[in-house]
Amino acid sequence: MIALRIAGTRVTLNLWVPVALAGAYALGLGPEAALVALALATHELAHIVVAAAYELDVDEVEILPFGGRARVVGLELADPGVEAMVALAGPLNNLVLYAVSVELGPRLPLDPHLLRVFAGANLSLALFNLVPGLPLDGGRVLKALLEPTRGASAAAAAAAKVGRAAAVAMCGAGVALAGFGLAVPGVFVLAYLVWTRAVPERWEAAMAEQRRRLRRGDVLRRHGVLPVRTLAAHPDVTLGQLARRLAPRRVHVIVVAGRDLEVLGVVDEQALLEGLRTLGPRATVAELIRR
Repeated sequence: MIALRIAGTRVTLNLWVPVALAGAYALGLGPEAALVALALATHELAHIVVAAAYELDVDEVEILPFGGRARVVGLELADPGVEAMVALAGPLNNLVLYAVSVELGPRLPLDPHLLRVFAGANLSLALFNLVPGLPLDGGRVLKALLEPTRGASAAAAAAAKVGRAAAVAMCGAGVALAGFGLAVPGVFVLAYLVWTRAVPERWEAAMAEQRRRLRRGDVLRRHGVLPVRTLAAHPDVTLGQLARRLAPRRVHVIVVAGRDLEVLGVVDEQALLEGLRTLGPRATVAELIRR
């Protein structure tokens, strides 16, 4: 993964992006590759612009062969409708560019071949990202639609299942095309990326739901006083198991106790949330206190 920082935002390139671009240039398709990269860049820029319109900061952007993934600070705490609008911004941008290319392009002194490449890249990006499965933008929209009735975690799980089903369908399409003598290895790369990123999206949604539930500052301001609850946790307990034991109207102090009840460490809620974000829900309390 290649990383750089642009205007305070960390931008990372998935390794498949430079590999694909290098392959295109090696085949003499440099201009075409540049236009595809431009479509990808405007896709992510649209996400950033709409997030900024909702006064949200973009902490990190990862560029992937099928689009990208923007980590928007505070998006998990926003209304699901906001998440849907930020997600839709990328595909809608590509649809607009496709329409402009088709309608205005022929009237301009541009290379018709390159114009078709740019239009096709934008249409492909838009339609692919509108598939209603995580980690694609359509999956984020589906998650936002399901979240009010199912909760963030269950909604993300449903959208992740659709995403993995889409990945399987892509592999099937790739095999079918190969059977007709048309090898498209890029289909399998995209399927792999979609498959492997669906589950992390589900866990991040679960952590976001937990983070919303644990926003004690707002509750404390409303009620003035909150009781403190002390929990004793065995070092082998996972962070996900521990998070499920937290009550919404309590401030928690977690004492990590060994086999003979000796105190090995103390964890507060903020440390637990940070551990969930960085280590994942399957990490143990022992791993958290060793950091």
